[in-house]
Amino acid sequence: MSDATITVAPATAAQGETVTFTGSGYQNEKVALWLTYPDGRVKDQGVRVAEGAPGTWSHTITLDRRDPTGDYFLTGQGLDSGRVAIVSFTVTAGNPLAGASTGEADLVAIPLVVSREGVVQLQGRGFAPQEEVAMWMTESDGRVWAIRNLKASDEGTIFTAGRLLTVPIAAEIGSPAGKTYFTAFGKKSQRIAITHIIVVAEAQSEGTP
Repeated sequence: MSDATITVAPATAAQGETVTFTGSGYQNEKVALWLTYPDGRVKDQGVRVAEGAPGTWSHTITLDRRDPTGDYFLTGQGLDSGRVAIVSFTVTAGNPLAGASTGEADLVAIPLVVSREGVVQLQGRGFAPQEEVAMWMTESDGRVWAIRNLKASDEGTIFTAGRLLTVPIAAEIGSPAGKTYFTAFGKKSQRIAITHIIVVAEAQSEGTP
């Protein structure tokens, strides 16, 4: 019997896209799968059953739009044979505006232009009353940072006028200059709101064109 192998298609995928894996060489046994992220985190992908003489199985992963960019590894180990196969694939920056038309929620960022040492205030509306709203930031180089989850008000608003969220654009984490997107996702309503700011390397003085 040949050595176990895993193939992946596509070998390069953007955040939010789907990746399909096919394994072979695991004859009539269960195969444990796990995914290793670029930052070293490991996520269990469950168990697949290899069938037939080729010992094949398939597995599909839909990448989260918040998943980090970089090189990933899927490992498959036969629970009877102990055979191990590993395949790598690359995740690139996706389109942060994908799905933005869902629902009627909207998000506003103040100010539009901010330095890496500055702060941004966000205010959203149009979410379901009292639903949990996930927040994240997508930088111009594709890196994604979770902000925090918030609960919408009875009116479906977040970050009301008297309680604006302050998000630091920290120079120490290397925030690149360019367009940075903020996303708010209502977990119950499935509504998505996206806004963006322009991050500049230096603070702009008053009167600068």
